[in-house]
Amino acid sequence: MHDEIKNKYSLPWRFKKAWIKALKSGDYIQGTGALKRSIDINNSEIAYCCLGVACAVAGVPEDEIDGEFIDDWRIRYESVPDVLQGVAEDNELAKVLSNMNDNCSNDEDRHRFSFTDIADWIDHNIKATR
Repeated sequence: MHDEIKNKYSLPWRFKKAWIKALKSGDYIQGTGALKRSIDINNSEIAYCCLGVACAVAGVPEDEIDGEFIDDWRIRYESVPDVLQGVAEDNELAKVLSNMNDNCSNDEDRHRFSFTDIADWIDHNIKATR
């Protein structure tokens, strides 16, 4: 499905550049099932979905995305580009990106699409606008 939406959407170029940089930075641990959530008992390891990283880049307060499942959470911050707004289940681009992020192989620790893979896909398939 991700091939069907190539070049269909656009993001503000500054946001796109910052999001790609954040995804490739190694500063975020990739997780599944939620925008952001703790992955250890002490809450010292935090994992993000690629859309959780987008929210972090946009300056959405951390407590607003913590533990939120992307299909249930309505993105409602002006700092998040319109193309990512709304409930992911109803948003084609958000749905594709969350599926890319969460579509794991049989090895639970290995994602089919890493953050780098997703960043490269965004770079090559989502237009940038000024």
